Amino acid sequence: MRTQIAILALATIALVGCGTSEPTKPEGALEEMAVAFNGNPSVSSVQAALDAAFVATGTSTSEENYSRAGSTLVVASGENGVSEMDVLACIPGQVGDPRIPDDTFASVATLCALILAGDYPKTP
Repeated sequence: MRTQIAILALATIALVGCGTSEPTKPEGALEEMAVAFNGNPSVSSVQAALDAAFVATGTSTSEENYSRAGSTLVVASGENGVSEMDVLACIPGQVGDPRIPDDTFASVATLCALILAGDYPKTP
């Protein structure tokens, strides 16, 4: 086992020494969303849309909330075949919809995904 670890460590050092590197991975929730979302929107457009949706839903802006929102958007969009950015654009206009129990980001995002998928009318 120690031999295998030592060989792996030496191989890694050799690769790094030869200038071989792995592609850079996005760091932070916004960068991950820009890569994961349909159409690969820019980080600044993702942040602007999220910030508007956060203001509308009373969600504080933090790395943790960005990460949670990204997960919510990927799931809601994927299950309904709609764009994450379209869901974000929909959120401010659907806050206060009586069909949802609260105005949390997750509730409004889910409603927006259903509306965009054609499963619910835009207004009740």
